[in-house]
Amino acid sequence: MGRFSSGGEYFVIGDYEYVFFTDHGDISVLNHVLTYIRENEHARKLKIVWIIENAENLSAKALRDIDDLDRAYPDIKIEVVEEKGTFGPSKIKELSNRWKFRSILCLSVLQAISFRIV
Repeated sequence: MGRFSSGGEYFVIGDYEYVFFTDHGDISVLNHVLTYIRENEHARKLKIVWIIENAENLSAKALRDIDDLDRAYPDIKIEVVEEKGTFGPSKIKELSNRWKFRSILCLSVLQAISFRIV
């Protein structure tokens, strides 16, 4: 995995699923990620890893947003994982090692939803 930074969101392409790391999960960005997967990839599974720094869990609004996306993209299985900690490269590396997925590329999601290798 490379070094990366951009707005607190990272997109890692794994062997069998896409893993999207976020610390705030803007629904418009998540929608772009799902659109990208639907239009460009064969994988039909997205794991959204929501890294939460404080002791709180996901808000009711965030959970409703995920439910809305799940209905909008019935062909893509969406899994949400809450993970306590500080968002950043070291947390992403820790989770990648724990879950033992081999990332092929690490992409940063930019606001304009243009993807680039970092």
